[in-house]
Amino acid sequence: MKTRTYVAGTVVLLLAAAVFQTLRQRHGLPSASVADSREAIAVESFYGRYDVTKNVGATLRGPVHEIWHWKAQPIKGKKYRIGVLFPNREQNDVYWKAVRLGVQQEAAAAHVSVEILSSDDYTHLDQHEKQFEALARSGVDAIILGAIHYRAMDTLVQRAGTGEFGKRIPVIAVVNDIYAPAIAGKVLVSFFDMGRIAGQLVKDDALKSKDSDLTVAFFPGPINSGWAPDSLRGFLSVIRDYPGELHVISPKWGTPDAKTQGTLIESVVENNQSLDYIVGNAVAAEAAVRILHAAGRENDVHIVSTYYNEALDPFIRRGKIEAAPWDHTDALGRIAVGMTVRILNGERPGIDLPFRIGPTIDLKRPAAETASSESR
Repeated sequence: MKTRTYVAGTVVLLLAAAVFQTLRQRHGLPSASVADSREAIAVESFYGRYDVTKNVGATLRGPVHEIWHWKAQPIKGKKYRIGVLFPNREQNDVYWKAVRLGVQQEAAAAHVSVEILSSDDYTHLDQHEKQFEALARSGVDAIILGAIHYRAMDTLVQRAGTGEFGKRIPVIAVVNDIYAPAIAGKVLVSFFDMGRIAGQLVKDDALKSKDSDLTVAFFPGPINSGWAPDSLRGFLSVIRDYPGELHVISPKWGTPDAKTQGTLIESVVENNQSLDYIVGNAVAAEAAVRILHAAGRENDVHIVSTYYNEALDPFIRRGKIEAAPWDHTDALGRIAVGMTVRILNGERPGIDLPFRIGPTIDLKRPAAETASSESR
C-alpha cells in the first residue's frame, strides 16, 4: 500500500509540475515554482547509452520532462569524497561562484566531502590536466568536471574510469559539455539553446524596431570549449533568417575575464560605427556596458548575454543589458553532486537515472519587460 501511495503521489507531482510549467510558459512567466522548492526541481533529462561512434548524443532519448529530487544520500556505511574541478576562477567569471555554492550546499545535505579546485582560466590547459590528475591520485571516489576544453580531457577521463589512478573513478561533466566517450554522466543545459534564445530575442527586437539593416558583434568565449562554439551556432541558427540586411562581424574568441573581453570589445566598438548589438558571454556583456558608456554609444548599441551570472543583475534591472538566458546555475552544482552520489551508490546512468540532465532554461530581463509579458 505504501508503494502504491508513493507512486501515485509521484505521478500527481509530475503532472502538476508539467501543467503548471505549461501555463507559466503560455503567460510568459518564469519556470515553475518547483524550481525553487527545497525538495525538487523541474528538469529535462536524457536516457540511454552515450555512444560517440554515432552523432554525439544521438543515441540518447529525450528530453524527458521530470522532477529531480534533492538530498541523495550515500548507501548505509559509505562515506564519499568527491573532487571538483572548474575551468575558470570566480574572480574572472562569477558564474562559477553559483556552481560552487550549489555543490557545497548539496554536499552538506548529502553528508559527503568535496575538494574544489579551479584553473586560472581557459588558457591554462596544462594546469587543468595536472589538477585533474592530482585529484584522481588523491583518492577521491569521483570527480565533477567543468572541462576547460571539449576534447583535451578525453584520455584523463578514460584513465580515471578504468582505474589507472588506483581505483575506478567516475567523472561527471558539469556545465561545460565534453566529448569524452568514458564520461559517466552530464549535468548541463544546451548552450546551442542558450545561443538560440539570445538570437531569437535579438531578431524579435530588431523586427519590432523595423530595422532594415542589422549589425551584430558576437563574443562567444573560448574557442576550444564545448559551450562557446555551441552558443554561436545556436545564435546563428536563428539570426541568419533575419529578413533585412544582416551583418555578423567575425566572432571574437577569448577566455572570459574582464581584461580579455574588454580588449576585444574596445577594438570592435572603435572599428564599427554602425554596430547595433553586442551579444556574448556574461563577462563580455558586463564589460560592454562600461565601454559603450565611455564611447557615448550606450543608447545606440544593445547588449544581450548568452548566459546569466549575478554580476549582470544591476545592469539587467536598469535595462543596460537587455536579457540573459539563465540555466539555474546553482542547481547545476546541486544536481551534479546528487548524480555523483547516486552513481557511487551503484545506480546506472541512462537507466536508473538520466545520463544527461539540466534545468529548464529561463530568461532574465528587466522587470518592466517581464511585467509587460505577464500582462499579455
